[in-house]
Order: sequence, then structure tokens, then C-alpha cells
Amino acid sequence: AKGRFLNNTQESKKAGQTVKLIEKPSAIGLSELVSQGAAFDLIYVDGTHTAPGAMSDCCLSYVLLKPGGLMLIDDYLWGESHLGNKRPKPGVDAFVNCFAEKLTLLHNGYQVILKKH
Repeated sequence: AKGRFLNNTQESKKAGQTVKLIEKPSAIGLSELVSQGAAFDLIYVDGTHTAPGAMSDCCLSYVLLKPGGLMLIDDYLWGESHLGNKRPKPGVDAFVNCFAEKLTLLHNGYQVILKKH
């Protein structure tokens, strides 16, 4: 996965964009970024595949997202055969419902794209 990430972000780096790889559990890495006052135009959420983990990742990412910024959430429909909270969809749905007045849903498929107001 790390090799694929590095390969997929090469063009962004060549274009002068900053790409930051944080090799920590998402709750720790995102919390550290929040405490540092970091802010981003684009956040790609592709972490845990459980509902609680996805919701946590989305909430922490929301704090880091600049107004007008985009949040892309991968694997929204992953694990459709799994029951309950053993898939990301219920957590993402809970996040979107809680923040509905502060987000615009741009795309809803295997990936979800949201824009922060």
C-alpha cells in the first residue's frame, strides 16, 4: 500500500504540491495534525474499514479541512456483505448526517466526495 501511495502521488509532487505521508494509526496522526493547527485543501480518507473508525477519521479530517476544501472518502461501499459496524458505510453516513449543514455532497458511489462550506 505504501509503494502504491508513493507512486500515485509522484505527479502531485512534480507539480509542486505538498504530499505528506504519515505512517501512524489515523486517530493518532490526525489528532497530531489538529493539535498543530494544520489545514488542507484536499483530504483523502482511506483508513479503517469499520464504521466507528471511518466516522472518527471523517470527524478529525473535517477539522483539518479548509472552507471550500474537498474530502474524498474511499471504500464507502466496501464490505457490503458484512453486518453492522464491520464496514465503513454506517460511520460515513453518520458523519454526513451530523455535518449535513456544513457540507455539500458532490458524489456518492464507491467513493464519496464532500465539499466543506
